[in-house]
Amino acid sequence: MQRALALVWLLLLGALALAQDPAGVEVLELRVTGARPGVVDVDRGSLDGLVVGDRVRFAPRDGAALEGLVESAEERTAVVTLDDARAVLAAGTRGEARIPASRAATPEPSPTPRKRKSTAQQKPWRNRDEEYQPNQPLLTRVRPLRPEERPSRITGRWYAIADHIQSSEDERADSFARAGLALDGENLLGHGERLRIDGEFNWRRTDVPDDGDETLTRGRLDRMSYSIGGTRFDSTRLEFGRFLQSGMPEFGVLDGVEWSARADDGTRVGASLGFMPEPDPEQSTGDDFQAAAFYRWSSDPSERWTITTGYQKSLHELDADRDLFVLDVRGTNESSWRISGTAWLDYYTASDRGKSEGLEPTQVLASAGRHWDGGSSLDLTYTHFAYPELERDEFGFWSSSALSDAHHDRIALASRYVLGRAWTLRSRLGGWVDQDQSGGDGELGLDARELFGLGSTLRVAGFGTQGRFETEVGGRLGLELADDGGAWQVEYELSDHRIDGFTGDNNDLPTHRAAMWRDWHSTSGWSLSARLEAALWDDEHALTLGFYLQRSF
Repeated sequence: MQRALALVWLLLLGALALAQDPAGVEVLELRVTGARPGVVDVDRGSLDGLVVGDRVRFAPRDGAALEGLVESAEERTAVVTLDDARAVLAAGTRGEARIPASRAATPEPSPTPRKRKSTAQQKPWRNRDEEYQPNQPLLTRVRPLRPEERPSRITGRWYAIADHIQSSEDERADSFARAGLALDGENLLGHGERLRIDGEFNWRRTDVPDDGDETLTRGRLDRMSYSIGGTRFDSTRLEFGRFLQSGMPEFGVLDGVEWSARADDGTRVGASLGFMPEPDPEQSTGDDFQAAAFYRWSSDPSERWTITTGYQKSLHELDADRDLFVLDVRGTNESSWRISGTAWLDYYTASDRGKSEGLEPTQVLASAGRHWDGGSSLDLTYTHFAYPELERDEFGFWSSSALSDAHHDRIALASRYVLGRAWTLRSRLGGWVDQDQSGGDGELGLDARELFGLGSTLRVAGFGTQGRFETEVGGRLGLELADDGGAWQVEYELSDHRIDGFTGDNNDLPTHRAAMWRDWHSTSGWSLSARLEAALWDDEHALTLGFYLQRSF
């Protein structure tokens, strides 16, 4: 526990030391369009300023932030490898990447206008910039529109997701389907406000040989909120309804109200009040009340380097529950050094039976790294997780001894080295420890671009994992063929799992996995990801078929 706290303070000191760099930074917002364990696809790409090696931070609805590195970037999409190889993010999860202002996306060139035919009746051209002075900004005489003066408009997206898994074990079949709609209305009532609605319908069916078949349908409302302010004309912002808290997403989804204010130097303060919906499919609300506040220091108006502190007090059925402090440090400088660290610190008193009195780091996500212009990068990450003691049933019920001891700590070093124009060497080495065991893992891979033509990438990798009860060794071979609309990808993986505690032929479990998927997008806002995957081990096999369809408007 003390090591986790010490690492956060080191990141804090490092941020203060590097924050003197004067480089500007842009915050690029993005969303997850598809996911598989440890990997996500996002709706931003090279035309938006995103490049391989950029670090991306995601904010799921439960506030448990995740980070990752851009693995590949097409014009309008990118693939991000998460620090947690087991994590699966829901489609639509919001994220952001901090990129140098010098690399920020520039507008695409507009088509060359057709020449107009000159006529005798055409009025002579007159220069309307006679009063312009050379030392003035180019748009100095253009008055910007206030939010309430802008035309009303509605943007958004709708999506459909479906997966079917067929397994020979017990002849089981699982089918999942999700359909959702997200709407963002701007200035609909003429006050410069934003109305946002995000809902989803879920369907699931499980077929088994006996009479235990199950079908489940459920609707859910993830967001319905009204916000006003928070613009260049109004430094204060007010939002109420159901929403993921904006000032400090680590505090999670709120049924209530949030207020924040921003100073000219980028400093922010804010507070929120309301109920916390249960983090389950029903999202029932009314049992858990919270009050929270935060303060964010910024090195400059672009918020290139920020240090945020926050406190959340919650009540469960009117009984005092959680005292949560959050410390967040992040930023980058001109030489492409980047540091980020978020720590959830729970404060316990003598009334908490399963914990010692004082502060305990419940969760820590920390990383430090360097990105070079040629595409090479080096990143060190550390994660820590322990279960907090809560009256709210968020993680299930634990005994006092298990609650006190349960933890998971992992440290990993990932590198990318560009060998000329076509070759890239990738490596990852990590180690972990929990209350019962410890282990390590590593991977070494080589990417070859344009070996099979323009837009092709061949990926070869070997990997291994050593745990207390299992050892895994394997290799992976993949090929990506990019085109104007997206990319085709195929992948084959062979691994052997040696399980301790068995004798004879039962201690080795070879696994074959083959996958093929197609990612496609259009300039009109359509995107599609379709995936077919097969797994074979011993006498059993499984087949997975899935797709993700989205239309942005």
